[in-house]
Amino acid sequence: MKKKISFATVVLIALLLGVAFGFALPDVAKKLSVIGTLFTRALKMVMIPMILFCVTSGITKISSPKAVGKIGLVTLVFALVTNFFSSAAGVATILIADPTKGVSIEGLAPGEAAAAPTFAEIITSIVPDNIFTAFTSNNTLAIVFFSIVFGIAIVLAGEKGKLLADVFDSASEVTSKLIGIVIKFSPVGVFFLMGNTIANYGAGILGAMAKFVLCIWVGTILFIGIWGFIFTTFVAKVPFGKFLSSVKEAFMMGIATCSSAASMPLNIENTEKYLGVPKEVSTMVMSIGTVIVNGGSDVYKAAGAVFLASLYGVKFGFAEAMLVILVTSVLVTAGVPSAGTLTIAVTLTSLGVPVDGIALLLGVDRLRDMISTAGNVYMHSLASVVVNKICEKDTASLKAENSGT
Repeated sequence: MKKKISFATVVLIALLLGVAFGFALPDVAKKLSVIGTLFTRALKMVMIPMILFCVTSGITKISSPKAVGKIGLVTLVFALVTNFFSSAAGVATILIADPTKGVSIEGLAPGEAAAAPTFAEIITSIVPDNIFTAFTSNNTLAIVFFSIVFGIAIVLAGEKGKLLADVFDSASEVTSKLIGIVIKFSPVGVFFLMGNTIANYGAGILGAMAKFVLCIWVGTILFIGIWGFIFTTFVAKVPFGKFLSSVKEAFMMGIATCSSAASMPLNIENTEKYLGVPKEVSTMVMSIGTVIVNGGSDVYKAAGAVFLASLYGVKFGFAEAMLVILVTSVLVTAGVPSAGTLTIAVTLTSLGVPVDGIALLLGVDRLRDMISTAGNVYMHSLASVVVNKICEKDTASLKAENSGT
């Protein structure tokens, strides 16, 4: 039986063909760039529904009172802290390594600043005075905030909010399918966008992309290593070497499959076998963690946003960095196709930067997704160990309850 070519491979082939197209027929590539533009417009089209429906639906599930109280709450707090600092690590990685040095697009000189909001403007724009205005003006940060608060309100409404929760869950599923349709056209979009990029900016952009992928690997490994050492040593009281040994098989499966869900059974088994975390606890924590603990992929999302914004000449100060960190760390898009790429598109929109450069990231998505997924798998095991330690009494009673003793 012939082995089917993966979608990621098709996108990579499209990128390489687009590069060749841009070099061979630059004038034609520029004229046909409109096809790539249609793809980026389609990405923009699904961003607002994704935030409103998928985030709200996700919050109603995560915040459910049935999430076994303290264990669910501690997992949520761990996720928020981890996601914030992993996004910060992604921003720092690109700002320090500066893979875009000497390269720019859209006619901006390297280092020339594009218009970006001040820190005060970012803070005040988080809370919309008119949610409909936020929708029409693409104020993505305000829409994220509204979606989170609205999701919490649905949960607090209890039984009366259940119908609305089901509606948003259904809308989230439909939106996910819609995004899947758009993403299927990625190879076409990447081909024409890449051809136009090469025609306009030459081979220099390829070197920047290679440096970017290297930054993702190095930045993710450094972050999860340091973060894991801190939490195993000072919170969970587990030898860091022992933790690394227990997670290595699931980590490698994450690299091979690019799926944290596929790695979960092995991760749960090894976390129980080598670290003593009850299966009931690790199953619950990892199930929730798959949705909200994104310590690996958040490094990429934040780094990708800074990388593309820098190509468009945005100078990053405290305000711009905080905007990227806030959006990439709180935007919950579990189960959404190419969620990381869409999160970057949302972030770029918040910065007032065109999303056309997304083609660059889609072309190397498989290369970075390996380490991003492996990083998430690592963090899910770490979350299980930390939550088990903090909630020792609760986890012991949960295990006893499930064993019938």
